[in-house]
Amino acid sequence: MSDPLAPSQCAPPVQPFFMQLAGRRCLVVGSEGEAVEKCEQLLAAGAHVVWQSESSSEQMQLLRQKYPIEWVQGPFELELLDGVWLVLCSGTEPALLPELYRACEERQIFLNVVDVPAYCSLIWPAQIQRGVVSIAISTGGSSPALARWIRQQIEMVLPEPLGALALWLKDQRGRVKHLLTESFKQRAGFWSGLFKAGLVECYLQNGPEAAQKRVDTALEKEEGRR
Repeated sequence: MSDPLAPSQCAPPVQPFFMQLAGRRCLVVGSEGEAVEKCEQLLAAGAHVVWQSESSSEQMQLLRQKYPIEWVQGPFELELLDGVWLVLCSGTEPALLPELYRACEERQIFLNVVDVPAYCSLIWPAQIQRGVVSIAISTGGSSPALARWIRQQIEMVLPEPLGALALWLKDQRGRVKHLLTESFKQRAGFWSGLFKAGLVECYLQNGPEAAQKRVDTALEKEEGRR
């Protein structure tokens, strides 16, 4: 009979999500490999980071000077998992992984072990950030190098002002929702038509004022149909 808490030996399909970690307790186990980089990403998301390691590297010391990281010096203890939402493990002794995996499974805590996908319940994607716009790329743990290559290809063609565009669209969306009250389907069709007509391209090439005129014109047409 198979152990339901045993790590997966094959890569099951993964479902991408974006997690809200602001103020939530996240545990980083170990200080080698990608621990510093991943910790910076957790801190940028507003997470409360607890960092357990036997010793403090120079990079880790610099990060602790910049951010309010809770450092636990010494061996890993199961009590560190109390109140934790997710665990990142990098450069840790392999002998610890079965115990850590089982403990996280029992407590329903997501776990990412760098470069050991069999012990991962959370795949850490390659990421692109343009303001509030986040893009994540994953190969399901099969090849992080390929995920990074895909990220580089996308970054070369992705416009920088996407974050500003997203915030502008947020304001327009509230305005359209206030004026077009018939149904969600009506508003979805309105936006679909604008995007097909080149609203994004108009904003990126000519700025928000030109794009605003397109939205205004489309709204006037909707009013004329009533």
